[in-house]
Formats: sequence, C-alpha cells, structure tokens
Amino acid sequence: MVQPWNMQNLQVMKLCGICIAVLERFLCSLQKLQKNVEQRLHNIRCAQTLPLHKIEQITLPPRHCHNLSEGYHAAEEMDILIERLINLDKNRLYIIGSNQIGTRISLSSLKSKKLLSYQSVFLIDEQGNDLIPGGDYLCVTYRGSYSQSAEWGLRLADYAGTNGLTITGELLELLWVDIHISSEESEHITQLQLPVEKI
Repeated sequence: MVQPWNMQNLQVMKLCGICIAVLERFLCSLQKLQKNVEQRLHNIRCAQTLPLHKIEQITLPPRHCHNLSEGYHAAEEMDILIERLINLDKNRLYIIGSNQIGTRISLSSLKSKKLLSYQSVFLIDEQGNDLIPGGDYLCVTYRGSYSQSAEWGLRLADYAGTNGLTITGELLELLWVDIHISSEESEHITQLQLPVEKI
C-alpha cells in the first residue's frame, strides 16, 4: 500500500511535469517571437541602406509566401486582407511590417490606364504554401507615398523595354517600412520588383 506521503510526492511530480510542459510551450512561443523581432530589426536596418530612386537588376531566390488572390483599392481593405493572411497560420507569431508584406499590381492595367490595380496580397514566410518565383528582377526603392508606385512601375517597364528585357510577370510592391513601423509617411520605404529575363 502506498503511503500518503508517497502519494503526495507523486501528485507534486505530476504537477511539476505539467508545469514544465507549459513552460516549454511558452518558451517556444517566445523564441519564435524573438526570431520575428530580430528579422524585423534586420530588415529595417537593410531598408535604411537601400539605394533610392535607382533602377537595378538583381537576382532573387524563390520566396515562399501566403497569398490571397483578392484585389483591393484602399489601404483599409489591404489591412483586412493582411489580417486574413496572418490568420492562415495560427501557429506562427507575426509582427506586421519589415518587407514581409507585399502586393501584386497589374502591369497591363498600369500601362493602359495609368492606375494602380492591386490584384493580390502576399506575406513572405518560409512556411508559406505559395511561391514567388526566383530569377532576375528590376527593382527600385522610394520613400514616401505609395502613389509613387504608378510612376516608378511605368519607369521599370520602360527600362525593361529599352534594355532588351522581357517582362515575365506582374509588378510586386514590397513594404519595407510602412504604417506599422512609422506613422510618418515620409519615412515609409517601398520597393517595386518587376520580373524580367533577357530577350
């Protein structure tokens, strides 16, 4: 027969085991959050070094992402779509901002109507099921209002044409520094990426 003292020890041991399991889950969540914050800080620092108003051709690796193929017109609509994207992965702790968020802009609509037509929203994430293809991209970075994307998007398309490059996809708009990082629009940093290949 087990003595009451031993029974009490067994209960304390069981309780300690439960506490350890809870703490391990909590620590795992904190480590994920720490990684997210470190990545955000790294990206903000990188954003400060990006050359402004200079078109460059760079090679990017494939990037996994979560994608919602739904268009929008206003920033408020984008925020709702981003919230839906974040909720696609309940096990991941996200901090919005720092070039993880982007949109696809219809280049044909931009060329014909001179208007930004947002086709989808994506959230770059190594756990994402969708893929932004790797390859060569024409890129330009600017500070300030997102309305500049129309002008710079057209400049990228013109640059491709005059430099013997074929455009292979839609225009990507990545938000390096946005409203979630700074309320000052003059501090916002946006990068446009246009996929191309040599003719």
